[in-house]
Amino acid sequence: MQIQTSHIPGWRWIFLVEGLLTVSAGLVGWFFLVDFPQKTTFISPSEQFRVIERLNEDRGDGEAEELTFAKVRHHLKDSKIWGFGLIVSS
Repeated sequence: MQIQTSHIPGWRWIFLVEGLLTVSAGLVGWFFLVDFPQKTTFISPSEQFRVIERLNEDRGDGEAEELTFAKVRHHLKDSKIWGFGLIVSS
């Protein structure tokens, strides 16, 4: 906050630095986080099978599903999603 430059006030430096850190973390995550166990290259097929089994036991979505317009439309009709979006955006 106490940074004094001729072009950018100190309070804006806070937003620039924090924004840069957030974008950097997002880019690192984009390359290192895996969508589904089927897309991994660092675990064996037997380990992939175990991970999928555990996901199915835990929450029932270990298998990757194809994204269709009908599924998107179904979730867009959910009022809880819209309410959460309004709460978060305000």
